[in-house]
Parts: sequence; structure tokens; C-alpha cells
Amino acid sequence: MDKYGRRAQRHWQQHLPSQHAKIQDPETFFTQMGDTISDQIEDLADQIAGTDRPGETYLDKLGRLNLARLEAETEVLRETLPQPEATGMKHPPAR
Repeated sequence: MDKYGRRAQRHWQQHLPSQHAKIQDPETFFTQMGDTISDQIEDLADQIAGTDRPGETYLDKLGRLNLARLEAETEVLRETLPQPEATGMKHPPAR
């Protein structure tokens, strides 16, 4: 299981415990989910980064590719990981 599979599994355990408990084979489920997330991140990062720019230096390209990957990772994880189960509270309790 890759880092995205582990992250998804922790997310489900923490925020979706009743759904997590229903998964027959968590290892396979989250391994496959991690692979899918990783593939989606790679595809989106390539789209965001675009093609090399004329006169782009090595460091400029490295920065562009790193930023594209970070943006892709953020977007894919936000879309892929389900929202926490409803607790009936719309706002955190006041302190």
C-alpha cells in the first residue's frame, strides 16, 4: 500500500468509522484506492504543469513541476476522500 492508500485508510478510520468497518478486505481496498489516487495525481499534475517554456531554467522547471504536483495532490485528495460522517453539529462547540 502506498502513501495515498495509507492516508485514505487513516481518513476513513478517523472520519468514517462505520463505513470503514464494513470494508471486507481493507488492505486490498486501500491499496487499490492508493493506486488510483496516485494515477490521478500524476495525470492532473501533467495537465497543470503543461509543456516546457522557452528559456525556462532547470530551477524554474523544477518549481513549476513541484507546484503542479502539489496542486494536483490537493485537488485529487479533496475530491477522492469522503467527507466526515455527519455529527449533527454545523459548527464546532464554542469554548
